[in-house]
Amino acid sequence: MTGILLVDKPEAMTSAGVIRVLRPVLGDCLAAGIRLVIAKSIEKIYAQNAQNIGLLLSTDFSLLERIERGERIPIEEFTRGLDPISAAIVRHGGLFAYNRARMKGDVSPP
Repeated sequence: MTGILLVDKPEAMTSAGVIRVLRPVLGDCLAAGIRLVIAKSIEKIYAQNAQNIGLLLSTDFSLLERIERGERIPIEEFTRGLDPISAAIVRHGGLFAYNRARMKGDVSPP
């Protein structure tokens, strides 16, 4: 089962909020089993950091009902609107996994 972190206070996802509230926790999310963060809004720096460590992000709360029904959520739900390199990082599960694949020649930058 994928862990989900819900953030219902938009100020928690601002740059200041990330620094105060979530930045120290971000690295612990994976260790705690959290793989998906759903929030009302997500600041760019938080999104980049989360994507780099392999956390999936969304502002679509309807995903919760789909997950509860056991629906498989396609990765495209989490890459929509991203630039090609960010989308590739998300598809590979984070920056380190993307770079490992790139170094092995399995992927090349878009």
